[in-house]
Amino acid sequence: MIILLGVVHIVLTPVWFDEFVMRVMWYIAQGLMAILVGFVNIMAARNRWHDPVTVRLCHTANLLGLGFVVIYSFVDPAPPSYAAIAILVGVVIGALSSTRHAARN
Repeated sequence: MIILLGVVHIVLTPVWFDEFVMRVMWYIAQGLMAILVGFVNIMAARNRWHDPVTVRLCHTANLLGLGFVVIYSFVDPAPPSYAAIAILVGVVIGALSSTRHAARN
């Protein structure tokens, strides 16, 4: 889901912006960040949440991504930012619960 959010974010850049300015680069960076966070989550899930380094990197990437989007939403408040926050909160909760579930097994 988060990878799809990142791809849609980047693909819709020309729809939201008429010119190529610094704000556009930040917008594209958010899309790239979402894609990379999604990749790290896939890596952790494919390791069945058992590799401690991958799990730590996954949780760190999730929290940094969430923090970035929350801060960005204060700088440039817009509905897509709030949707991204909701999705990233879901990703953080899902990753944490998957880690706890894997630890029990």
